[in-house]
Amino acid sequence: MGYNFDAELQEIIPFLPVGSFDDPVSARELMKDVVSAMNADLDFSALEIGDRSIAGFEGSPDVTVRVYVPKQRGPSLPALLYIHGGGFTVGNL
Repeated sequence: MGYNFDAELQEIIPFLPVGSFDDPVSARELMKDVVSAMNADLDFSALEIGDRSIAGFEGSPDVTVRVYVPKQRGPSLPALLYIHGGGFTVGNL
């Protein structure tokens, strides 16, 4: 089965790992390895980071969201709502 992707990604496709989602636990471990290999050195020291709970629909569980706010900020800030719909099986914060 083929997969359509943005042509700009063509060069990195051969470097992506091939895995299966048949076993979600193994797929999560594979994804951790992929992210670790990116060797990202992120500095969150300038941010206030907190988890909040948003009420779900009646009879449904609440939704936990993570909020990142700059420690040094003015009276107004831009906002970004990021919802990644990648199957909700292998990702984490």
